[in-house]
Amino acid sequence: MNLTGAVLAGGRSQRFGQPKATFKLRGKPLLLYTLDALQPICTERVVVAKPDTPLPSLPPTVRLLYDEFETQHPLSGILTVLHHANCEWVFICAVDMPFLNPALLQWMATLSVGPMQEYDVIVPESEGRLQPLHAFYWRKSLEKLRAIVSDWRMVLPASRMPSSPAPPFESEGRIEANPYVCPKKHPPQAAPPSASREDTLATEWLPSLQAILRHPSLRVRVLTPDEWRIYDPEGRSFANLNMPP
Repeated sequence: MNLTGAVLAGGRSQRFGQPKATFKLRGKPLLLYTLDALQPICTERVVVAKPDTPLPSLPPTVRLLYDEFETQHPLSGILTVLHHANCEWVFICAVDMPFLNPALLQWMATLSVGPMQEYDVIVPESEGRLQPLHAFYWRKSLEKLRAIVSDWRMVLPASRMPSSPAPPFESEGRIEANPYVCPKKHPPQAAPPSASREDTLATEWLPSLQAILRHPSLRVRVLTPDEWRIYDPEGRSFANLNMPP
């Protein structure tokens, strides 16, 4: 199946206390668990990381992409891989998800195959929350995602508009400061064609991925628990390691 599998390996790992990608679980780097799970269904595997992210040795068939924006928001990694992916569909997950279920991934992949693209994103829902870092993204949804970010001022209520200092927003059930996204200086060969000081990520405050995937312009196929539990009854695929075991 012509699919790209991407692992987002950025982030500060503040709660974890050490770089997640190189942390060894039962003697094996955490990043390699996710890469190995993607191998059976993906023709291309990619790791997206910040330039200063410690990484283990990668298999020779795995591409390394450096995140194109200076932000800790996962959307920057998603946009980076959608821009550079060689396949029409991209499965995106996080580095701290070592329990990916191959049967669930295979079933989700079949939903992306067809003569017409019905969806921009295929994402499971668990306990009332989407799982945007266990989801398939159509590569051509890149422009929609960028447009959502650039238009976010029109979507937010006036009370949530960016100001200085930035107003809080809800993320993962908590009130947090809005992350401000600034573009990195690319070498010419690494910069996307539209990269500039006016890039959409350079001037907007970003909401959570939950909110972005609920935007009405995206065609999102939400997989209900009744559907995905056939393949992963306990939902272990969505478990991530925020603290060392």
